[in-house]
Amino acid sequence: MPHVVVRIVRVMPHLLKHPKTGVFYYRRVVPLSLRPAIGQTEIRVSLGTKDRLEAKRRLPEKAVAVEAKFAAAQQGPVSLSHQQIVGLAGAWYERELKRREVNPGPAEQLEPEFDQLELARDTGNRRKAAQADAAELLRQHGLLVDDQSARELEQQLFDLKVRLVLTLIQRAEGDYTPDPLIHRLPQWEVPKPGAVKDQLTLHGLVDAWAAERRPVQRTRYEWERAVSRLAAHIGHTNPTKLVEDVVSWKDALLASGKSAKTV
Repeated sequence: MPHVVVRIVRVMPHLLKHPKTGVFYYRRVVPLSLRPAIGQTEIRVSLGTKDRLEAKRRLPEKAVAVEAKFAAAQQGPVSLSHQQIVGLAGAWYERELKRREVNPGPAEQLEPEFDQLELARDTGNRRKAAQADAAELLRQHGLLVDDQSARELEQQLFDLKVRLVLTLIQRAEGDYTPDPLIHRLPQWEVPKPGAVKDQLTLHGLVDAWAAERRPVQRTRYEWERAVSRLAAHIGHTNPTKLVEDVVSWKDALLASGKSAKTV
């Protein structure tokens, strides 16, 4: 009987190469305690490249974003203000309009989409019609919100979905007048860290990681030393501010002559 071999190319911890496409992915197993909140057992994020060196350069930014998402889930649901909800929904609207208005398609093909939204309004299913978009939007921003915030976001998104289709119909008919709504919407502001989140530190995350992974003492020491060097470079120990900081640190290390492997 012939042997069937399934091979997964594992380049380094958390870095996977797709066996068919050759694209590298960042992989992170979701801790058991966070799986109910995250809704996944593991997270895989495309690094958008088939080049191993470039993948290693891009990995830290993705890793920090995922860890920030875990930290937010560990803290628990947050409550968004009305302004934040309108701003978040507005950011979705502006992005979707830019994406679709370049080639909106014929107006008659957009009318069924509008009719479906009107039916949802008439049957009292406004929130249901926007649930998938709201869930994806929150996932993209790594947000875990309370039920009230989720409901209000769904309502705001529904109204903007209707506005979006109407604007796209105008674009399809050749009217590209700038949408004044965009200038009236508030800017999306990330929720400010609460008391629990403020207590998180880089060294605290190392402690939590060590408790979960149980590394040998030398490995833990090496990570503690690396985190201390990072903190010295960025001038703080707040992990919620890391995404831009860790990329600048990576660039500084590469500029100093260190190899990509060392970095």
